[in-house]
Amino acid sequence: MNTIDDGPGARRRAGRLNWLWVGLVGLVIVFAILSPNFLTVGNIQAMLLASAILIILGVAQSFVITTGGIDLSISATMTFSAIGFGLAWDADFGFWLSALTALVAGAAIGVVNGLLVTKGKVTDFIATLGTLSVATGLALILSDGKPITVNSSELLDLTTTKIVGIGLPFL
Repeated sequence: MNTIDDGPGARRRAGRLNWLWVGLVGLVIVFAILSPNFLTVGNIQAMLLASAILIILGVAQSFVITTGGIDLSISATMTFSAIGFGLAWDADFGFWLSALTALVAGAAIGVVNGLLVTKGKVTDFIATLGTLSVATGLALILSDGKPITVNSSELLDLTTTKIVGIGLPFL
């Protein structure tokens, strides 16, 4: 079986991909000229660390898109999970139990999405749009619309530890 896509659209996609790389390299060059600190090791490490959450969410979303679906509630699920962590921390659950609470909160939203789509036969767009609103609303209600401060040495260690100069959250 031939798995190589060599149809007329393949050449167009390859050309578009090449232009994306040219544009990316061009932007790096412009930013490096405008700011001498742009290509420093410290700045690159900071960019990788700052992008870690977006990369995790992007990978999760790519799994959904690969199956032909869409999940609009992914950012609200992250927020709801973070509020779950903060509330558990405020209740003196400790770091690991608070982390488990956050995972359970996120999984609960995922289960609701899954049940709405598979058992309820609601289209994924509408189901995740609804759970986006519900998760955001619940997060606001539970937190009273105020930030929850978490002072945890474990969380600080998790976010600042570096392996071979690369932040642990990025790895």
